[in-house]
Amino acid sequence: MKALYLIINTNLVIAAAAVSLAMATLVQLGFPPVFNAGLILIFFSTLADYNLHRLLAVYQHTNNLQTGKLAWSARHTQLLKSLVACSSAGLVISAFYVRTSVLIALVPLAMLSFLYSLSTRYKLRGITWLVRVPGTKTFILALVWATATVVLPVLQANIYFSPGQLGLVFAQRFIFIFAIAIPFDIRDMEADSRAGIKSIPAIIGAQKALIFCNVAMSLSLVPAFLQYTCYGVAYIFPATLVSLLLILFFVNNSKIQNSLLYYHGILDGSIIMHALIIILGFYLK
Repeated sequence: MKALYLIINTNLVIAAAAVSLAMATLVQLGFPPVFNAGLILIFFSTLADYNLHRLLAVYQHTNNLQTGKLAWSARHTQLLKSLVACSSAGLVISAFYVRTSVLIALVPLAMLSFLYSLSTRYKLRGITWLVRVPGTKTFILALVWATATVVLPVLQANIYFSPGQLGLVFAQRFIFIFAIAIPFDIRDMEADSRAGIKSIPAIIGAQKALIFCNVAMSLSLVPAFLQYTCYGVAYIFPATLVSLLLILFFVNNSKIQNSLLYYHGILDGSIIMHALIIILGFYLK
């Protein structure tokens, strides 16, 4: 159990989730999944970003470290610092092996993520609107993840693709990440309120936000269905349907919600499950 908590709290699961979604992108475009330097870049950048944010959260809440996530991080700050340093080094090294177009696309993603992080912690003139606009937190998260796991792997693979089909994959990924982020926003309602962040649950309430999550998750099936009807990628729709039904079960089951591993184990892990089911569908077609 200690090993499991170590894997979860060091954000290895969420980094693996980003890589698995990037591999699923090629499958959704009709190509076999490949492992390349672009995936290594995505892994290390995700690992560095999430652990850095965790460290900043610990330093910001030095007098309020009662939650499991921050309490664990406060006890293992040296480990997190080492992870940030090692993953940053891995990010720099892998950057030498990816295509220039990938690095060009990565820069605005990094800037957007960095600016939003600053706006939640410091009242800097010109960027505070990022937290004042309702739903911005979830929108930016979904945009960054969709771009990182759809656009970057396509650029690195240097493959021919239909712009319309790529647009459908991007739309499906954006809606999927947006939906699965809602339960995390419900969990963070009080913390977001103190930080002045107007999240969706803070505006419409937790119960309506959960309904919103269900609707958004269901809507992510639409692009998958259009891939089948417009581009003949038959295996994407049933694979997506199966994975989303399982995730909706996790999201709506009260017993699972009370699990200590619900957020960073089950929900983060369900992203990997979603990608693996899609990849499996490619080989079972």
